[in-house]
Amino acid sequence: MPKPHLALFLQLAVFAVFLAACQRNVNLHVQSEIPEPLVTKLPLSVGVYYPDQFRRFAYTENSEARGTWHITSGDSQVNAFSRIIGDLFTDFRELNTPTESAVELVLVPEIAKMQFATPAETGFDYSEAWVEYVVRVTTGDGEPLPEWRYTGYGQATAERFAGIETGLAASLSDALRNAGAQLATGLPEHPPVEQRIQRIGL
Repeated sequence: MPKPHLALFLQLAVFAVFLAACQRNVNLHVQSEIPEPLVTKLPLSVGVYYPDQFRRFAYTENSEARGTWHITSGDSQVNAFSRIIGDLFTDFRELNTPTESAVELVLVPEIAKMQFATPAETGFDYSEAWVEYVVRVTTGDGEPLPEWRYTGYGQATAERFAGIETGLAASLSDALRNAGAQLATGLPEHPPVEQRIQRIGL
């Protein structure tokens, strides 16, 4: 059985580790290279309007349990979305307003939720991340159509990355790539888009 002073030392050591975790102050800027999707371009005119909140998206958290986190990814989100939509449709435009009568469809992406877990929280040797998106869809004249939701998931093993921050950044980057793949394959099957594709006989 540990001696009283040793037991006290162990308690203080555990408390110090816990306190250090609570005092974590992390600033991350997530970037991701999105591979070119292997898709056939669809002859639709599509505009994308990026709200400021999407362009400058930042996840912030300040809690006793996990400390302070500030994770920015807005520019990567915009680049990934534009890359995919530009490869999907023959006529793609980035819009300054959420209406544009010259296009058939307008897409307005939003990030509904971002979550992550460190190896200490997953109980395994990896970090993981989730990013949930909502794509609001309207006609060029502003008529609302059904929105589309999808979630990107990413994972990075601790053994490949030294430190929680780099592992987390890698898992978030992986989540963005996964979200891009879902966007490329899922958006053409979303009813408002699919119906217009069927009208032109594709």
